[in-house]
Amino acid sequence: MSASSPPTVECRHEAMATCFRILGRGSDQRQIRQAALAAFAEIDHLERMFSRFREGSDVHRANEAPPGAWIRVGRDTLDCLEIALRVSAASGGRFDPGLGSWTGDPFLVEADISASIAPPAPVPALELNLETRCVRRASHAVRIDLGAIGKGYALDRAATILADWEIPAVLLDAGGSTLLARNVAGALPHWSARLGDDDASPELTVSDMAVAGSGLGTQGAHIVDGRARSSSTRPGRVWACAPTAALADAWSTAFFLMPWNEVESVCVENPELGAAATPEHGHNRLHTCGAMLSLLVP
Repeated sequence: MSASSPPTVECRHEAMATCFRILGRGSDQRQIRQAALAAFAEIDHLERMFSRFREGSDVHRANEAPPGAWIRVGRDTLDCLEIALRVSAASGGRFDPGLGSWTGDPFLVEADISASIAPPAPVPALELNLETRCVRRASHAVRIDLGAIGKGYALDRAATILADWEIPAVLLDAGGSTLLARNVAGALPHWSARLGDDDASPELTVSDMAVAGSGLGTQGAHIVDGRARSSSTRPGRVWACAPTAALADAWSTAFFLMPWNEVESVCVENPELGAAATPEHGHNRLHTCGAMLSLLVP
């Protein structure tokens, strides 16, 4: 996705193996830049907690703990996992935050790989205790990976900080794959974005909405179906829109793994969600449904 409508101020920051951008509109440019620095500091904090490669992070500690052991994690890690598990349940397990064993986890031993294709355990693969802020895995095969939701969650947290600084209108971007727009009441114009990387791509108008895309064009077959336990080779791209960037991020992955009729059913059951998909072979029309229809510019 690419954003248009030049902002008053643009700030960039490298984190989570991508480039985060904050575009802000307001009369005080210095305030916007200071707010962006505070937001980027929060993103750096989340990276330290979410990285499965960084020793001492919440995710690394949980993955290295013995199966069945409860591990206390930070509030943000718990919140992100809770959102991920809700999407996992609603998507029939297609989106799964416990698939690190299938995404090149360098800490996974060979014995764990064979365990991951065994019949499912009778207990939940990944459990949370919201009161004690703890998480536990059912087996070595469960490896927490927040790569498909962590950047979206980081945008949501950054937007909260920008709101505290009373920035009238902001557009947050994680590597061009996830966008989050926030406009206070009366802040115009709304933000413009495209479903694609060129000027011929369908245009969207967004105000208080997040849009995320999933595809194989950049990283190859890295999207794993939690139900089939295999990497998808689906061509093209799929986008999801949702009230928060974490939800848009997670649902874009789930929608990429679903047949279109299932995507439509999810959006009917959840009117706050929407989806778009590149045309199938032999068709020239973008598939759209749900809340995405209201974002498309005619």
